[in-house]
Amino acid sequence: MLSYDSGIFIVGGSVLLLSHELNQRVWNDVLDSTLYMQLASEAKQSSLADYEQWWVQYSSQFNQFGWTRLQSFGGGYGPDSEQARQSLRKIVASKLSLYLSSTSIEAVDRALIELTRLPTHSAVRAQLRQYSLVEDSASNLITVRLQLGIALKGLRFICLSFSFTTRETLPSSVIEHLFQTNDIVGEIKFNGCVAVLDSTAFELWRQRIGSVVAPAREDLIRAVHSLLPNQYAVDLKR
Repeated sequence: MLSYDSGIFIVGGSVLLLSHELNQRVWNDVLDSTLYMQLASEAKQSSLADYEQWWVQYSSQFNQFGWTRLQSFGGGYGPDSEQARQSLRKIVASKLSLYLSSTSIEAVDRALIELTRLPTHSAVRAQLRQYSLVEDSASNLITVRLQLGIALKGLRFICLSFSFTTRETLPSSVIEHLFQTNDIVGEIKFNGCVAVLDSTAFELWRQRIGSVVAPAREDLIRAVHSLLPNQYAVDLKR
């Protein structure tokens, strides 16, 4: 079960929640491996240029490095036309309820609330904007992306990705922004997968992955809330 004391991190362009029921070693394994997968995917296909292809590269790696992908899903849906303005939380709510428990949905809500409390010019906000917004100067359209990952007891990992295009001019931070429904162009696209991590199998990859991501940890893994109830803390520079 996730609680308010679950770890909340920004890993590359993803908001990542780690259950307090997982130990420090597992936290580190999930943080390192998901960052490694993002970097490997980016090397093959820029997420800013073609997010759909990037997602294919990223999610396919959940069948490697000790991970086993159990389920994949995706599709598109229209925004709630009865709402004139909607937050990111509201935009993704209908799909979250299909794949997450009520407890996990509450944890996502709390994570997004924590992000809104960050200082206006914080490095975390800047990092999210860098990965979450793609502006097309030719069409004056902006693509908004939100990627969520939740690691649960039993080493079960749920990854969800949402993207949509808007005509609206956006502020520096979109976490708390209320999007104009009429400015959203086309459907909201979503993709996701469910995977499990075998710690024994990951043992063969831990050192290699750790050495690859070590130079990027400080810049691309940022803790929003990281202290476990049992006083373990993740050492991101280990």
